[in-house]
Formats: sequence, structure tokens, C-alpha cells
Amino acid sequence: PRSTLFPYTTLFRSRMARANILTQAYLNKVATGASGTAAAAATDPKQYYDTHPNDFDEMKLSGIFISFSPPGTPASGNSATNRTEEQARQKADDLEKKLKTGGDFGALARTESDSPQLAAKGGDLGTVTSGDNGLPADIKTAALKLQPGEISQPVRMPNGFLIVKMESRSKQTFEKARAGITQRLQNEKNQAAVKQELDKYKIEVKDPDFFNASNAPARSLPSLQRPGGTAVPVGPPSGSASSTKPPARP
Repeated sequence: PRSTLFPYTTLFRSRMARANILTQAYLNKVATGASGTAAAAATDPKQYYDTHPNDFDEMKLSGIFISFSPPGTPASGNSATNRTEEQARQKADDLEKKLKTGGDFGALARTESDSPQLAAKGGDLGTVTSGDNGLPADIKTAALKLQPGEISQPVRMPNGFLIVKMESRSKQTFEKARAGITQRLQNEKNQAAVKQELDKYKIEVKDPDFFNASNAPARSLPSLQRPGGTAVPVGPPSGSASSTKPPARP
């Protein structure tokens, strides 16, 4: 019942929030351990903006997706998904010719795109920023070559081809980009801090057979060891108790 579980749910969320705050505080402490001009420059949003000019193009894109089935894919009742890559490429090339000789992109997207979402919206892909990590590299490369109104060659994807149209393109101002840059720099700093901490340790396999014989008892366990330091066992030796009694007091 909710009346029984609610206090425990609230307590769990409270503890998770506290753990997240402590984790973030620890990462900030480790990340700010670096000092010097290079570290300061790496956290300056304006300098990042000025030195990454290709990351701040705002692009409104449209697309037509033509799918194919990779080799070995079971046949389905959908003729579009049963196309071979060669057949999909031929259809995408034909569409590109139609579009570049005056065909209406939105109308063809509604009738020819194999993506129901794109077809329903006339091919509208929305607005993306060129530095967005979620933008596939091949699509980004193709889009950055386009000016408003231009159409790309079919871009191969794992299961189809995408024809991209640049609807509009403008440079994002620093003020608009500042919040995203600050978040990106903080994420990069946290990742570097975690890597710095992990690099203090190394996994040393004392017994190569440990990973080769899952049903045979290992003679020794891997250890977590600081370089040049003393090995710390990952777990108790085989056959030992999970806890030990404290030594007797004299």
C-alpha cells in the first residue's frame, strides 16, 4: 500500500539526492585540484566558444529516410524494410535527382520517407547545433557543406539512406551558447577527474587461470593496487570467513 511504502520511498530519494550531492562535491574538489593557466583556460566558456567556431551553427534540417534490410535480416511483410542496400541506394539517388530538379521536398517526404515520424511532419528534423554530440558524424559532415535551400547526397546509415535539406542556418551567439558550454566543460572536467582517480590504481591478475576456468577454484584473486604500492585484495581469500574477529586485547 502507498501509505506503507511512501515513507521508505521518500527516505530512499532523500538518500540518493544526498549521495549525488556528495559525489558532485567530491568531483568538484578533485577537478579543481588542477591549477595553472591551461586549467583556467579549459574552463573559460568564452575561450571555448572562440576556439570552436564550427560547434555553434544552428541548423534547421529536413530529411527523407529510405530504409533497407542489412544482410541476414528476417523478411517481413513491409516491402520497404525488405529492400536490399542496392535497391535503397537506387531509390535515394532517384529522389535526389527529383529534388534537385525542383521536386517539393515536403511533399516527397510525406509520400516517400520510410520513417513514419518524418513523413507525418513533411521531413522536419528540427533544429540542431553543429556541436551537438548526439548528431551522427556523417550527417553533421553532410549538413555542414550545405547552405540554406541546398540538398545533400544520400547519407548512408546503418539501416538506410538519409537525404538532408538545409532549411536555415545561423551562428549561435555566445550568450545563447554560454549555458551549454558551461555544462559541457563541467562534464569534461568531471570525466577527467574520474579518470585521474582511476589511473591511480591498476588491476593485477595474480592467476591467469582465474578467467579461464569458471568452475575451478582460483588459487588467488585479482588485486587492486596503487602503482608502486601494496596490493589490496578485491575480496576474501577462497575458503576464508567473510569477516574476521578483532585481535585479542593484551
